[in-house]
Amino acid sequence: MLQFARRMAARRIEVHAILPSFSVPRREVHCHDGIHRHIARVVPFPRLYYPSYVLSALLACLPLSRSIYLAHEVYTGLIAALAKLLTRRKTAIYVVDAQTDLKIGRGMWKSKLLIRTGRVIELVSVRSANLLIALDSSLNPYLRALGAGKSIVVSYGGNLEMFSKGDAKRIREKHGLTGMKVVTYAGGMEPHHGAQYLAMAAPIIAGNCADARVIFVGDGPLRQDLERTAGKAGIFAGQVPYSDVPDYLAASDVLVIPAAPRSRYVSVITTKVFDYLSSGRAIVATDVGGIRDAVGEACLIVPPEDPRGLAEAVTVLLSDENLRAELGAKARRLAEERFDWNVLTDKLVTALKRLA
Repeated sequence: MLQFARRMAARRIEVHAILPSFSVPRREVHCHDGIHRHIARVVPFPRLYYPSYVLSALLACLPLSRSIYLAHEVYTGLIAALAKLLTRRKTAIYVVDAQTDLKIGRGMWKSKLLIRTGRVIELVSVRSANLLIALDSSLNPYLRALGAGKSIVVSYGGNLEMFSKGDAKRIREKHGLTGMKVVTYAGGMEPHHGAQYLAMAAPIIAGNCADARVIFVGDGPLRQDLERTAGKAGIFAGQVPYSDVPDYLAASDVLVIPAAPRSRYVSVITTKVFDYLSSGRAIVATDVGGIRDAVGEACLIVPPEDPRGLAEAVTVLLSDENLRAELGAKARRLAEERFDWNVLTDKLVTALKRLA
C-alpha cells in the first residue's frame, strides 16, 4: 500500500494514511513523501489491539469526510464501513487474504467465538464496500461467497530498477559458492510459505547436482527445523536488509516459491513473487492460489507439498542453461509488461476515480 500511496501522492492526489501506533516504526511516521500520516493510538494488549484500533482509526477518519475510504484488508474494512455509515462516503477494500482463514491456518485462532466474530466482520466489511480490489484472482470465490458486489484484480508489483542489478560476486564469495550452482528462497519461514518442503528437497537437489546449494534468506519459527532438515545442502543467511536481496537473487541460478497455504483463500502472491520476476531469474513455483494465473508462463509449476517434485524441477533447470535463460527472460518481460508499480497504480487510480 505504501508503494501505491507514494505514487498517488506524486500525482497530486491527496493521500492520508491512518497508522496504528503500536506497530509503526518511527522512521515511517516522519517520512516525507507527500503522504499525510495520522497515528491511531492503540492499546498494546492483544485482546484490545483490534477494538482500540477500530475506534481510534474511525475518529481519525471522520474529519476526512470528503475522502474515499480505502481499507487495507477485510478486518480494517470494518473501519471503512463505520465511516461510510457516518459520512455517506464511498469505500473500497484491498483484499490480500481471507483473514479468518489465515488466522485458522496459522493456528492462531482456535476459539469458536473468535472465528465466528471474524466471519461476521468479514461479511459486514465486504457487503458494505462499494468496491473490492483483490490481490489475485484466487480470492474471487471467497469474495463471491461473502456476497461481494463489484470486484477487480490489482496485484502487487516488482521493483524493476532495484532488482535489475545486484552484486552476485559478493554473495557467492561471502557464502563460499564461487563456481557452484545456487538455488534461493527468500521469504518467511512459517508453514504456509512452504520453505519446509524446499528444505526437504535440498538434499535431493544436492544429490542430483553435487555442486548445488540452497540458500534460505529470511527467518521465522520453522528455521531451526529447516536447518536440521536441509543439512549440509542448505545455507541459512537469516534476516537481511531489503537492499541486500537483489544481490542474493543475482547470485542465484534458480529461485523457488514453495508456497503451501492450508486454505485455498489464503493468497501466496507476495511482493517476493514480483521481485523474483524483476530479477530475470528462472523460477520454480507451486500450483497454489493465483500463482499459475499470475506467473505460470514464466516459471516451472509443480504440485504443492511435494519435495521430490520440487527437487526434480529445480534439477531440470540446473542442468539446462538454455531453459534457465529462456525462463529468466520471460520473467523479466512479464514484470515489465504486467507488474510495473506505475502501471498498477494507473489501474488502481482509474478504479477509484470511477468510484468517485
